[in-house]
Amino acid sequence: PRYVKPGSNFNKFTDLKILECILDLPQKLIIAKDTPFFSKISKLKMKGLKYIDVEDGNPFYSSENGALFTKNKKYLLKFPPGRTGLYKIPEGVNTIDENSFAFSNIEEVIMPSTMRNLKTFAFYNSYLKSVDFGSGLERIGNPHPESGVFSQCGNLKSISFPKQIKSIGAYAFCGSGLEYVSLNDGLKSIDTEAFSGCHINEIVLPATLDDAYLESVKLL
Repeated sequence: PRYVKPGSNFNKFTDLKILECILDLPQKLIIAKDTPFFSKISKLKMKGLKYIDVEDGNPFYSSENGALFTKNKKYLLKFPPGRTGLYKIPEGVNTIDENSFAFSNIEEVIMPSTMRNLKTFAFYNSYLKSVDFGSGLERIGNPHPESGVFSQCGNLKSISFPKQIKSIGAYAFCGSGLEYVSLNDGLKSIDTEAFSGCHINEIVLPATLDDAYLESVKLL
């Protein structure tokens, strides 16, 4: 079907294993008003999906411009991976959930000033070419060994960090396509393997950097 409405028993159709086994996913997913909360929704690959809508009255979910959020729109839970081009995350959103943009075709993302947290593998293996971190985000991922926020983003070639960034988490850009990196004044720490597997031509280090694990960076 081109449009799928899960109905009242959400897990019966939207179980993680069931969705991964469907080859021809719908372009539009409608979440019914009586659909209960499903904690694994951000991890679903859902290839081909271009739009997520939520019926009025659902107590857990909301949608805007085809993306899925928590009811209060502070968490971005899932961005449809079939979408391309530019996506500007709405003001008020403070967290991108784990795997939200993983394997997506999105090329450019602009974050709001309210952004505070990028969870594990948020943009893993996406088609991302450009990212604007906005003015509110202070850390890229966390020290956890599997943070990997932008890991395996092979089309991401260049990145400059805004002045408010204080830390870059473990494996944050591991295996990405980065060739040029400009680190901001004010940056305090870079966690282990943050740029491992990157073939960087040039990296600019600020004087404020206290703690950095750069031994894995391969400079050409």
